[in-house]
Amino acid sequence: MSEHNASRAEIIIRRHIAAVRGQPCLPLPVPDYLGVAENIVRNALPWQAADGRIIDPNEKREVSTATARFIGALGLLLQQGRCLDLVKNCQLALTPALEDLQLNRTNWGEFIVKEALMGYAGVKPCSSPDQIASWEEKFSHYDPECNYSRCRPENGGGSGNNFVTFAIAGEAGKQFFRLADNQSFLDRMVALQLRHFDANGMYRDPNCPMTYDLAGRMNLTLARAFGYQGKHQAELDRVLRLGALQQLLYQSPTGEMPYGGRSNQQNFVEAMFALICEYEAEHYWQQGERELAGVFKRAAALAFKAVRGYVSGRPVFFSKNYFPQDGALIHGREAGYGWYSPYSLLIASQFGFAARLAQPDIPQLPTPSECASYCLELTPDFHRFFASCQGLQIEIDRNSQAGYDATGWGRLQHRHCPPLLALSAPLAAEPHYLTTIPAGPDTAIGPVINGVSLASRRGEELRSRIVSREVMPAQVRFSIAYSCPQFDLQEDYTLTPAAVEYQAQSKAGELLVRVPAIVSDGRQESRLELTDAGLAVDLAGASYRVSSLTPGCVWEWEEQPLPNRNGIYRVCRCRCPGQSIRLRFTLQESRTAGTGAD
Repeated sequence: MSEHNASRAEIIIRRHIAAVRGQPCLPLPVPDYLGVAENIVRNALPWQAADGRIIDPNEKREVSTATARFIGALGLLLQQGRCLDLVKNCQLALTPALEDLQLNRTNWGEFIVKEALMGYAGVKPCSSPDQIASWEEKFSHYDPECNYSRCRPENGGGSGNNFVTFAIAGEAGKQFFRLADNQSFLDRMVALQLRHFDANGMYRDPNCPMTYDLAGRMNLTLARAFGYQGKHQAELDRVLRLGALQQLLYQSPTGEMPYGGRSNQQNFVEAMFALICEYEAEHYWQQGERELAGVFKRAAALAFKAVRGYVSGRPVFFSKNYFPQDGALIHGREAGYGWYSPYSLLIASQFGFAARLAQPDIPQLPTPSECASYCLELTPDFHRFFASCQGLQIEIDRNSQAGYDATGWGRLQHRHCPPLLALSAPLAAEPHYLTTIPAGPDTAIGPVINGVSLASRRGEELRSRIVSREVMPAQVRFSIAYSCPQFDLQEDYTLTPAAVEYQAQSKAGELLVRVPAIVSDGRQESRLELTDAGLAVDLAGASYRVSSLTPGCVWEWEEQPLPNRNGIYRVCRCRCPGQSIRLRFTLQESRTAGTGAD
């Protein structure tokens, strides 16, 4: 296919496919979506009250979306021949959820409908005609523009963000099951939602969190899977295609989704990604794009592998850490929401959908982040930059959101090393997520100039630009210039398949670089050593080394341990006698390679 008029992401991916064509590819195991979903659902059975509702084990009350997601996950399992002993549990939960929806008892009706549809489809073969008629009446007899809070005229009439995409998926599902004649509503809502896509096909929720790029596109993908063919089908297909290609490039080499904004480092995010990939793999396979289908197929398997260890046992860990999940304070969960019951059950529902969409016979092809070299610059709304070199990847946030992230270099991962070995996400000051120890200052890998850290700079006062970039098969080089009232700074990066050479330069004054090092993820403990040569971190048999290439540098620990969503860290400082400092970051795989989630 010609590169003329192709997106930048598509060009990178097609060049990658050409480079790996004919090379052997050891396939990843077929994702056991239904096995994980069943584990999560059975884990939730003790939470079901006598009236069918799901009572959160930590909050001791029903929290928003929990019952609906139990219904959706269990219904999807029933449709695919699993959990047949739990039909009555699904029936019991379905009626009160639909009553809430029809009688407008909640302000989150958008989230109920697609899950309830899956429960309805799962239990219909085992239900009486009177039960079925009662459920169908509840699905069919309410006004979406009244019962979906973000579709009400006083709330924007559907112009708002990701809530509306849940409504679209649900109403498309009702159309699929012949429970509603709602084409006009769907067309109006889709038209309004198309305004939220950027030039790369990424979905812009408020503050552009990376998680909700996936959430919006997942729901609109499900609408297409349910058969939406309205006025805006062509444009919807176009932006969904762009976004799906973009996500292949921002997936990390360990299969993880990027950090950035609210709800990141939650395991349902990889489940959303896998769902989209399974849909795209089947779509491209049917279109004759067999190699591209294979890339999506492997990307889904890689995402599943990234979270499998967290969600396949008991308890289910819904964030990327192993801290206790019982009690109100769950390390890493959102402070204002993010309760255990709905966000663990959401993983099960999304994996159930992924299994429903999956075409099992598509052969895998390596993903770009596993072996390609490229740079990916997101639009200014998302303000993030990715660089990959044959299985080593970094992520940089050029203007972070306070309370969630820190500005600068926040991720370093290698395909054969545990994701948390170096850094998966920055450490936020005054975080909007819960932590088991007090937080400290904003922290990423990066400079402090005259006592002011790049990590803490954000907003309109901070300017940044990519000064240069050069991509070769075994080396990626680029530079970023930052400017704020406190300093001007240039960072230079050189990536090879096993290391990053980093240089910070500023004429503003005293310069040092802070480097966080993981202590614990709640289960595994690292071994840390700081010497005149630099930092050494050993975790799960893999090693991470940071050494100075600038003479005269002094290394020291900061006293206070700090948290992020993944764990507890110590932070070291490398002080430099001049106005420039060069460091080398090296990751070495263990003999038994794998991710920290395995």
